[in-house]
Amino acid sequence: MGVLRNISSSGALLSIPHAPAEGTALDVYIQLPLQGKKWMKYPAQVVRVEQGSSAITAVKFDTARPVFGSPGMAAS
Repeated sequence: MGVLRNISSSGALLSIPHAPAEGTALDVYIQLPLQGKKWMKYPAQVVRVEQGSSAITAVKFDTARPVFGSPGMAAS
């Protein structure tokens, strides 16, 4: 779990307690304040990490189109 600090069509800047190493592939889930499909999932790669009390992590999305679904469940 972390905080989304900034987002664009190609990536995001996250504040997370334990950042993965640069080059790590991961899925970024973003919760939406909507009814129904409340999560967007972006496959991404870590491109930069700035360590601190809460690591600032820059990720590049593999695609500009998210998959809608919930963390831990099959995407729909």
